[in-house]
Amino acid sequence: VASALNTLTSAQARFLRLLRWHQDIDAPPDLYESEPSIYWRSSRSDQGDNHHHVSRPIENNDGVQGIPVPCGIVWNESLEEGLRQLWDSASNEPIAHELLREARLLAVSGSSRSALLMAATAVETGVKDHVGKLRPDTRWILQNLPSPPIEKILRKYLPEMHAESTAVADWTVLSPLWKACGKLFEARNVTAHSGADTDSGSVRQHIQTATDILYVLDVLTGNLWARQRVSDQLRG
Repeated sequence: VASALNTLTSAQARFLRLLRWHQDIDAPPDLYESEPSIYWRSSRSDQGDNHHHVSRPIENNDGVQGIPVPCGIVWNESLEEGLRQLWDSASNEPIAHELLREARLLAVSGSSRSALLMAATAVETGVKDHVGKLRPDTRWILQNLPSPPIEKILRKYLPEMHAESTAVADWTVLSPLWKACGKLFEARNVTAHSGADTDSGSVRQHIQTATDILYVLDVLTGNLWARQRVSDQLRG
């Protein structure tokens, strides 16, 4: 019984993490507030439901452009097929997206400086993981030696790595995103070195920048569905 329960809950956790990544469903980093349950709801209720893995309790529904606001799960044949392909490919939600989820939670809880640092960490982790997977010979260098600025890797090295890819027809379209990435890390450095505070509006924009970067990396990895997860401005 214990073995069967472990198998089921492990599969459930992987499914829920893939679902949140695939649909950009915002929720706390932890899947459960208590012990896992095989039976669950998609949102809080007055009936004692203590699982919050697919609800959206931490997002400010204030209409900020590019920040997703719908609650719960959207489901149709196309989304079902996309998730099925992820499941069959043995994929898992990238750790960078998990870190970004933590940044969002910190931002909503009022910890703007911590949220900024975590958003930058999510981008740095995502970029290094992306490069390391495509160029395994660089993995040790990325992990053990000071790497070039993340903006420079994105602006200069990424197009070179994907020179044969058709996922991005015009790399100049991404120049504003790389510039925003530079601003994110400038703000991170100021906060990390001086403890300077930052306003919540700026942090939300930096988090959106991080979201766009991570989903662009997903597109370049072959997950073309991620095109629909970037901000409206970048998608246009």
